[in-house]
Order: sequence, then structure tokens, then C-alpha cells
Amino acid sequence: MSVFALKILAILAMSLDHIAAVFLSPINMPYLLMRGFGRIAFPIFCFLIVEGYYHTRDVKKYMIRLAGFALVSEIPFDLCFYQKPFYWQHQNVFFTLALGLITIYAIDEIKKRFSTSYIKALVLQFAVIILAMTTAWFLSTDYSMLGILIIIAFYVGRGNIIQIAISICIVTLYLGNTFQLYSLLALIPIYLYNGKKGPSMRYVFYVFYPAHMLILYVMSSLI
Repeated sequence: MSVFALKILAILAMSLDHIAAVFLSPINMPYLLMRGFGRIAFPIFCFLIVEGYYHTRDVKKYMIRLAGFALVSEIPFDLCFYQKPFYWQHQNVFFTLALGLITIYAIDEIKKRFSTSYIKALVLQFAVIILAMTTAWFLSTDYSMLGILIIIAFYVGRGNIIQIAISICIVTLYLGNTFQLYSLLALIPIYLYNGKKGPSMRYVFYVFYPAHMLILYVMSSLI
């Protein structure tokens, strides 16, 4: 599967997940099936963040783009899920993805600058990860600390699907989110990744994310 195919699959899963969250009762089977399938979206986006990090021409512009769309998406996110233009207790997933990208960039920079001091590099890398997790928790970003750890799992285990699966299982169970184990299904299409980009759709997801939440909010308001 190409990057394009993975993005389409993730967008579909995310859309079904959000439709269920907005319109369905949590006690029925369609809700559970749609939200269970929706769990595959975030790991795919995490995987694509890591791949994007390795292939981008300008990682700093990549960070700014993610952070910018995090801000743009926040009001649609709050309206869709909390019916308020500003809901400070929960921030959208772009914040988590941006934090994760910043974290793996910082880890790489530490490796380069302290290549002759393994212990110092390890301590600083650990400090960066803790800081990123704390920031995600403090801001109440979507997926919070779990999201940061999943991005790091894809970064550390890049190319080793078994290591990534074990890492996701460990952090998911440790943080007590057993429903998120459905996210392991995302490793099937990720394993089928062929390293090709496919048709370019850099901004399609960025625009689709806030746009589809605004549409869901308007639809839910009319029902």
C-alpha cells in the first residue's frame, strides 16, 4: 500500500469513528464496530508522521504546518464533540501529532550532538520524552501520553513490525486503555506499505480533518 492508500484508509476509519461518536448510542453494536474500526486511524497517522519525518525536505516547516492546523482545527473539534467553540479540557489530535514530531526530531538532534556520550544522550532523550508526555497530558490532547508513546514506538521500531506491535501492546495495557488494542489491526495495512508515495494529497487530510467535523456539527445541530 502507498502513502496515498494508507491515508485514505485512515480517513475512512476516522470518519466512521467520529460519526459513531456524534450520532450513535454507545450501548449498541454498530457504535462498537465503528469505533473499534476507527482505532486503526491513529496508528496509521503516527506511522505516516514518522515516515514523513524521514522524507520531508524541511522538518521545521512540517512542524509548523502540523501546529498551524492544530490551531485551525480546534474550534471545529470543540463544536463537533462538545458543542462549544472553546472547550479547554480536550485538544484535537493534531496537537499530539505535532508534539510527537517535535519529540522524534529532538531525539535525533540529541543523538547527533552527544554521539560520544551515550549516557548523557540517553538521559536527555528520556527527559524529552517525559516532557512531551507531560505536555500532552497537561494540554489534554487527543490520545495524550499514549499518542506520544505510539509515535515513538514507530520511530524506534521503524522497519520492525513485531517490535512495534509489542511496544504498542505494552504501552496500551500499561495506560489501561484496552479498547485501544483494536489499533493493532492497523499494523496489517502498515505491513503492506510499499514505500511509495502514490498520488499527492498533502493538504487533503489537513483540510478534511476540520472540514468533516464542521459538517458533523452542522448535521447534529439539525437533527
